[in-house]
Order: sequence, then structure tokens, then C-alpha cells
Amino acid sequence: MKKWCLSFILGLLSMMDCFAVELMPAVVKINPTGFGDVMISGQTNSFIVQVPVGIEGSDEKGSPIDVKGLNLEVWLLKGDGTTIPQVHKPFHVSFATSGPGTDYVVYEFAKVPANALSGIVVRAKGKLCCHQLGDGTAEK
Repeated sequence: MKKWCLSFILGLLSMMDCFAVELMPAVVKINPTGFGDVMISGQTNSFIVQVPVGIEGSDEKGSPIDVKGLNLEVWLLKGDGTTIPQVHKPFHVSFATSGPGTDYVVYEFAKVPANALSGIVVRAKGKLCCHQLGDGTAEK
């Protein structure tokens, strides 16, 4: 289901004239929020990072997800130790086929050569999670 959600989000972004998909989505085996692994995909002019932040109505009262309470931050890192800038402010979306949906915060980062990416860092609820994406050896 997670790959379907990401494909759906990327399809929406393409329809919103945001760019066609260039790279296949990759699941990054970090789970900073406890609701699933982070996903990253390359677009023609940007990288999209999708962080699951909750299951709609997962508490007893069916309350909306408190995204601000997660203090969520995401950084994409290059091999030279610098970060890739965000293109837009992150946005919160929810997707469901039937029953409760999964909520995500979606980040968009500037495009760099894929082999320039060295890692991703996600902070949620004061916890830092990181994952190596590549060796970051692209020409600068």
C-alpha cells in the first residue's frame, strides 16, 4: 500500500505541473515516527521525501494527527557535508483506499545529481534517524 500511496502522490504532483517522475521510489529503512518507513523519489527537477506520521483516527477519539507535535525535520545530505535546500514548505496529506488512511508529511528538495546524495536525516519527537543513500562522490 505504501508504494501505491507514493505513486498516487507523485501522480498528483505531476498533474499539478510539478515534474515527471525520473527515478523509481526507494524505501529508506528508517522509521522515526513509528508509522512506517520513509520514502524518497527523484523527479526531473527535485527530490520528494514522504514521511508517514500517523494513521487517521488511530487514537480512541479519532482525533486528527498532531503533525506540529512531532517537531518533524528532514535533511538531504551531499557528500561534501552540505544540505540540499528545500524547494517548498512541507505539506501534510492523508490517503486511504477504504478504512483509516495513513497521514504523510511530504518534503520537496532541489535536484542534484543522484550520485551526489550521501544521506538523509529525519528528526521526529527529538529522535534523529539517518540512512546512507549513496557515496556522494559526484563532481561538484
